[in-house]
Amino acid sequence: EKMVERREHDIVMREKELTMLREELDSVKKTLTDKARIIEMEKDTPSPKQEQKENRLRVWEEELRVQEDSMNHAEAELKEREERVEERQKELKERFREVSDEQARCEKRKRGLEQGRQDLLDGDSRLGEARSKVEE
Repeated sequence: EKMVERREHDIVMREKELTMLREELDSVKKTLTDKARIIEMEKDTPSPKQEQKENRLRVWEEELRVQEDSMNHAEAELKEREERVEERQKELKERFREVSDEQARCEKRKRGLEQGRQDLLDGDSRLGEARSKVEE
């Protein structure tokens, strides 16, 4: 049971980690969207410093590409972790079922032993009564 509880705790911790990664991905996506919006506004805004803006835009676009690559990698890693968590959950469910079955077998055996004990006590009591009658 402790092993199952430990495994369940591990799953909960992994789920928390996955949630944190999802939140981080959402933050990166928002940043990318914001930067893309700024880039579009910059492209549409004429200025005497157009060359500087274009250079800055190229830098931002490169940053966006790097962040998109990073986000894609993080999404792939997240998906892989989710699959591992699902597989582990299946394993734990199977193990929990095995433990539950074993526990049921033990309870049945315990009831049988208790009944056997009671039968022995009843037999001992009857033997004592029989001895008393014989002595009388």
